[in-house]
Amino acid sequence: SGHLLAVPFGAYKTKDGWITIGVSWPRVARTLDIEWTVNDPRFTTIDNRLKNRAELEAIITETLSQYDSKTWLDMLRADDIPAGPVYNLDEVPNDPQVQHNKIILTMEHSLGGQIKLIGNPIKMPTIDIKEYTAPPMLGQHTHEVFTELLGYSKEKIKELETEQANHLRELQARYRKSA
Repeated sequence: SGHLLAVPFGAYKTKDGWITIGVSWPRVARTLDIEWTVNDPRFTTIDNRLKNRAELEAIITETLSQYDSKTWLDMLRADDIPAGPVYNLDEVPNDPQVQHNKIILTMEHSLGGQIKLIGNPIKMPTIDIKEYTAPPMLGQHTHEVFTELLGYSKEKIKELETEQANHLRELQARYRKSA
């Protein structure tokens, strides 16, 4: 999860989970109470930190294992260090930012009843949540795509439908032979 040209940067294990830490050297060393690393020759420059990435990340991981994610995030945020939680799928919908941005949508689907979907994370005044629709059924928009998007004539569509039917018969015949 790390960055090719920045250390520390990435996801790190805590006592009870994972958090991400953004570029913030040397402030993060102070927050983690490993300030001695700032003057350690292995970590004084970005080149040295990159050469000694494994050692520095081991120190950070060992330090982070002492407390839970929430404690570390509170401390990091208090020191204005970019950091965030790494959620499992069950935790994502409870994140305040996910809720505020209405990322999880609930809508009706003709086959599944009420379903939950992930909405567009890009929020702009011109994007209205009411415009979202449930996922289409197989082939539901084929005619619109052929006519409106691709500009196919009725003859071309009929030709494609005939070709599709021929392929389907061929596949069914092969399937019966192998079954």
